[in-house]
Amino acid sequence: YSPFMATWLTYMRSTSYDYNRFYADENYAREVMQLFSIGVWKLNMDGTVQKDENGEDIPSYDNDDIMSLARVFTGFDRRPSRANYEAPGNDIDPLRILPKMHDVYPKTDLNKNY
Repeated sequence: YSPFMATWLTYMRSTSYDYNRFYADENYAREVMQLFSIGVWKLNMDGTVQKDENGEDIPSYDNDDIMSLARVFTGFDRRPSRANYEAPGNDIDPLRILPKMHDVYPKTDLNKNY
């Protein structure tokens, strides 16, 4: 996991609610679903948008799904600074997970199952 991406997508040092009474940062979870995987709307096999009984587009996910997925991306932090690197911090090595900041509880999938 890239420290640059974690900073840019704001999940760096996102924490579990138990850790500091703040909810997990939702930005990366939203980007993963919206841009990198399933998209905003459920699709038919031919790529057209699925409609409900009222003719409205069917969303692929809701805010509860975003909140659940955001809890997966908690506890990420930079590794300690390297002795052989002059810049402050460590933007070279992959992120580490700090167990005390990570949400350990079950998360629901897009069908509201655990």
